[in-house]
Amino acid sequence: MGISGQQETTARSTGRSLRRGLLAVSATGLLVLTGCGDRGDDPQPAVSEEGPVLVGAGPTVQTQAVADAWVLALEDSGIAAEVREVEGGRAGYLQAVEDGTVDVYPDFTGDLYLELDAASAEQSPAEPTPSPGGEAAADSGGLIDSLTSLVGQDPGTAGFSDADVEAAVQEQLPDGLTLLATGSADRTRAMAVTAATGAQLSGSTLDSLSGDCSKMTIGVPNEETEQPVTVPALEELYGCEPQKVVGYGSPEETVEALLRDDVQAAVVVTTRPEIQDNALVVLEDGSGAMIPERVVPVADDELPQSVRTVVDDVDGRLDADAMTLLTRMTTSQDLYTPYEAADYWWGTQN
Repeated sequence: MGISGQQETTARSTGRSLRRGLLAVSATGLLVLTGCGDRGDDPQPAVSEEGPVLVGAGPTVQTQAVADAWVLALEDSGIAAEVREVEGGRAGYLQAVEDGTVDVYPDFTGDLYLELDAASAEQSPAEPTPSPGGEAAADSGGLIDSLTSLVGQDPGTAGFSDADVEAAVQEQLPDGLTLLATGSADRTRAMAVTAATGAQLSGSTLDSLSGDCSKMTIGVPNEETEQPVTVPALEELYGCEPQKVVGYGSPEETVEALLRDDVQAAVVVTTRPEIQDNALVVLEDGSGAMIPERVVPVADDELPQSVRTVVDDVDGRLDADAMTLLTRMTTSQDLYTPYEAADYWWGTQN
């Protein structure tokens, strides 16, 4: 496998201590969960000869909540399962599936592609292409160039669909790993502006940025300062070349910078509650510049069909509203653990 990463696993049981109940949902979506109890007379899930299904927590708080929801569903189906946390980030989880430390874990298609593409570039650096004058031409890199190569699309004609990214991920996965069906939960990166800035633009799409883009500072996640994704796509598909790009360490910091007008536009994912809470305007991306992000299970090829069926069922219910709820619960001022958020959400499905 081409991805390396320090790997240490920690198993944790979901232990259904939190009983699901909703006392109130405020206008801002704050939830108060009540009621405690144990499983009492509930039958215990059966453990197979191979042991419980080992579900990786995944690299983000949101994936941890999804992993907990899978385990809750598996237990409800009579299949013993536990969540395992792995060190080393996304690379660590890929390695864990490959070596059998984890059977399956949730990820997001776009972020996973970027991880695989970066690792592939490190292992097999592309040879510079000679220019007509005999000098090596610089490789512009970026998501559009790498995906264009994989899906055989003419560069600069359009962006990329969910299917393009999923196919590219599957192509680059190590042997023995596979993607299960992607869920309906869309956590796509988006370009957001304040309501005041949105009112000054000529429209509600990314095209409307082109006239003012050269005077704008755009906020992006820190990783995009080292591995640019959004800005090259904006330049290629919309002719938007910002005056400056600033990286931030968290979505909260990015939105705060936007509200202070330190940046005039910012990359956020569509399931962040800050969009609704601050009445931000998400600019429509008709050309597909923003990398698609859907929840996807990364699994061992030999994952039993009974487990696949349960995971697919959960992911089929995880829509964008569900992901926004899980994100709000795990990032709000009154924090819930990923398990508590998953336990509440899964309770609404039964």
